[in-house]
Amino acid sequence: RATQLKLGCGVIMLRWVNYPQIVATQTPEKQNAMLKQVGQVLGRVAREIDTSARLGDGQFMILVEGPINRSSLASLATQILTAFIRLSDKSRLPNAFNFHIAIWQADLVPCTDQEVLEALKARLNQMSFGTKRPVQFVDTFTSAPGPEQQEEFHQRRDDLIAKIDAIEASPSLRAPLVGKSDKW
Repeated sequence: RATQLKLGCGVIMLRWVNYPQIVATQTPEKQNAMLKQVGQVLGRVAREIDTSARLGDGQFMILVEGPINRSSLASLATQILTAFIRLSDKSRLPNAFNFHIAIWQADLVPCTDQEVLEALKARLNQMSFGTKRPVQFVDTFTSAPGPEQQEEFHQRRDDLIAKIDAIEASPSLRAPLVGKSDKW
């Protein structure tokens, strides 16, 4: 859609952390009420042109129509997290509505819908091993980069190595190091 309309759009995928454990401790009525609350939060945050959906147990998605940019997507994710923190406080269940959020932005690299879903799921799986950052962008290097992205990556790497070599070769850095080693 982003390619056809030539507008940057985004996809926000959410994974409810500890969803099976939380649901297992609740009655079916409470489970339905919690899911309804999640739907209400996503419905409030999504604009009229956006689409939010439940993908399965503890997974949700918002298709954010363009034009959109990285800061707008980050702001949207912050609003979502804030709403869920408030909902946890209100429900008196600490961390009941704890989510990890992966974000993909269409103008980074053209991908098929399946590639986008796979990249988002891969990022959420990586986050499940523990992260201090509950919101992470899926960038061009998460999936297999194209030749242009590989060249850019190698150029950045080479530039960084050149800067490190220059710093290490700097006389101002060598003097303190030589003086300290002589004292040992």
